[in-house]
Amino acid sequence: MEQSNLSKIIAQLKIAYPYYFRDLKADEALALIEIYRENINYPYEIANKSIKNIIRRNKYMPSVAEIVEECEEVQKQNKYEVIEIMKQNNYFANSNEIEKVKKFIDENIIPDWLKKDMELFGKGVLLQIS
Repeated sequence: MEQSNLSKIIAQLKIAYPYYFRDLKADEALALIEIYRENINYPYEIANKSIKNIIRRNKYMPSVAEIVEECEEVQKQNKYEVIEIMKQNNYFANSNEIEKVKKFIDENIIPDWLKKDMELFGKGVLLQIS
């Protein structure tokens, strides 16, 4: 994630959890930024949506692991949205195919041919297929 977008994410956390940042020393802040840069490898839109979800839900500052988990969940939900679009456009021959694709998503084993089709159908949905 770019530095400017990472700064936006951290600013949201700083506003939502001011007590966490109140006594944070400069070297600790730099270490926090580096940890975020190394671990939150998602498009800004996914990370931003994840942070907003966390802020609505959590009273306390989330761990990096919690942020990553939420990013993964947002990413998975985006993939499900694309599957729904594909279903509405009669891409699948039957419900068994839909269930198989959902299993691919859940297990994060999406075949290349399906990734390409999902990208085509998911133009309006933020999608990082990996």
